[in-house]
Amino acid sequence: MISNFFIDRPLFATVVSAFIVIAGIAGYRELPVAMYPNVAPPQIGVSTVYPGASADVIAETVAAPLEQALNGVENMLYMRSNSSSTGSLDIAITFAVGTDTDISVINVQNRVQSALQLLPEEVRRQGVTVAKSLPSFLMILSFDSPDGRYDDLYVSNFATLNVIDELRRIPGIGNVQAFGARDYSIRIWLRPDRLAELGLTPADVAAAVREQNTQSAAGRLGDEPIDERVDLTLSVTTQARLSDPAQFERIVVRVGNDGQIVRLGDVARVELGARDYSFGLTRKGRPVTGAALQLAPNANALQAAAAVYKKIRFRMTRASTCACRCARSRSRSSKRSRSCSASCGCSSTTCARRSSRRSRCRCR
Repeated sequence: MISNFFIDRPLFATVVSAFIVIAGIAGYRELPVAMYPNVAPPQIGVSTVYPGASADVIAETVAAPLEQALNGVENMLYMRSNSSSTGSLDIAITFAVGTDTDISVINVQNRVQSALQLLPEEVRRQGVTVAKSLPSFLMILSFDSPDGRYDDLYVSNFATLNVIDELRRIPGIGNVQAFGARDYSIRIWLRPDRLAELGLTPADVAAAVREQNTQSAAGRLGDEPIDERVDLTLSVTTQARLSDPAQFERIVVRVGNDGQIVRLGDVARVELGARDYSFGLTRKGRPVTGAALQLAPNANALQAAAAVYKKIRFRMTRASTCACRCARSRSRSSKRSRSCSASCGCSSTTCARRSSRRSRCRCR
């Protein structure tokens, strides 16, 4: 037997054992991260928004039907839901280790579709999102205007249009959540005294806005079938959705029997502002927009963090008035670059590292 061979030759067995130990120590640092088993259970997130609703209303009308439909999905361990007073609902479903997340997303999506008819109309219009995610954040970024030239509304829209969409397309990033976002939106501030005087309700105003702020397909002129031959076929274009506060003020809310016209500007104040004011972030007294990045399942955190920093440097060098800083990161390899971006006090956005061994910054 082979065991007797090594017992009779102790010196040879010692040399082989030492060689195996040395080879294991040398190959330990080169072992790919992908070879490690997944110890964190996969998680599927379900989120939706019910504008204007309280946490109790969301829990009773939205969370309860969804939880009842999602309960008992295949390989589910437990489920956690969070109803916020801002109108948002987040449900996190944790599955057993080794579960195929792609199949789990399909199963969860089917359960959500079966409960859509039980949800309020406003929630169905907003939509229910199902996506793979991890419970912890990979890193948190903040965007601001160092010289104070632009307000938080402009910086928020700059980050949304130019940076956050790019971050979502990076391999290894599962989801990007924006905190303190101030997306442009038309806000209609109703005047209760005028509504009561004219006998109107907020539902009447909402119906008028929904009816007259639409995009219609008007068709084409000279298209087949026709009796006579024409030389040109023209597409009829109509006015698109309203985008200016003055256009919203001219919306007709009601027409009286004698021809009196009540417009939206008569019963409300219309302005271009932010979509949501319920959440805000500040850094050194300045308002900022935060973006929390979640790692995708089975993704490499080091590679994803390096790709994020590369994309951020590429995008921010094109804007000389906005800056991005990393507030928190789980990546070990990004420790030096994280301290560099956080310790630089200059107002230029083209701040770069001098060397990977230093944490000082230089501004070009």
